[in-house]
Amino acid sequence: MKKTITSLSLFAAIALSAVVAQAAAPTILVVDMAKLYDSHYKTDEQNAKLRADEQKAQEEIEKMNKDGNVLVDEYKGLSEQANNPSLTDAAKAKSQNEAAKKLDEIQRKKNDIGTFAQNTQRSLQQRLQNFRSQMLEEISKIASDVAKRKGATLLLDK
Repeated sequence: MKKTITSLSLFAAIALSAVVAQAAAPTILVVDMAKLYDSHYKTDEQNAKLRADEQKAQEEIEKMNKDGNVLVDEYKGLSEQANNPSLTDAAKAKSQNEAAKKLDEIQRKKNDIGTFAQNTQRSLQQRLQNFRSQMLEEISKIASDVAKRKGATLLLDK
């Protein structure tokens, strides 16, 4: 009889611990944040805006390059003029001086193009990062709310 009571007590303790363990077991849900971000309609809109702005910047760079090519052509003309043997020394010196000024202008234009490209790229990257963090925060909040409604105690990102 004592063995039966001990066995029943042991069985009851095991059953009770199983019930307690099951009640304490977390309900886990998994969400794919990358997929939600990529498929969100705002992401598509933002990517379209960024592509449009990138295209505008590329067109501006091409325009600046064309202007720079005009300066290079002018420089070549002045350099050829400075090397013309039929010109007087004063005319050669004037052409060399103008060619040097044109070369400085070409360098400034080249630096302006590089600076513009870097600033534009940095600005677009910053906008993308800001948007991405804002969207992930918004998606996380919604995913947490859905997980709570479904009774989940733990939400994991895939």
